[in-house]
Amino acid sequence: MQEYGGARAIVVGGSIGGLTSALLLRTLGFDVDVFERTPTPLDNRGGGIVLQPITMK
Repeated sequence: MQEYGGARAIVVGGSIGGLTSALLLRTLGFDVDVFERTPTPLDNRGGGIVLQPITMK
């Protein structure tokens, strides 16, 4: 894969797809910012997103 050291990227949406895209971009050397919109603060929420290592291959 080609590396993009020093390049910047913005990912809009913190879903599994957005976070996976951000991870790939970081692996390629991008400086990545992820933006998520929600109408209320996410404090004290118990949810989370988990991807098993085999999923990331």
